[in-house]
Amino acid sequence: MNFHATRHGVSIGEIETVLTQARFAYRNRKHRSGDYYVDGATPGGRTIRVVFAHNSDAHTARPIAAWEMD
Repeated sequence: MNFHATRHGVSIGEIETVLTQARFAYRNRKHRSGDYYVDGATPGGRTIRVVFAHNSDAHTARPIAAWEMD
């Protein structure tokens, strides 16, 4: 299955790791996809940014996009 969030070479496992280990979430800029973003490191040492939509009623985060940061 090909998710939009994985199109930049970031695996689902890496996305989950960054989302679950993030200490802070930052508000995304207006008129951008996703409500928030987090930055974090994967077990392999890559620094990843994950943009996600937050559903406060269901307490869930839906990844929109993710990419390795330079």
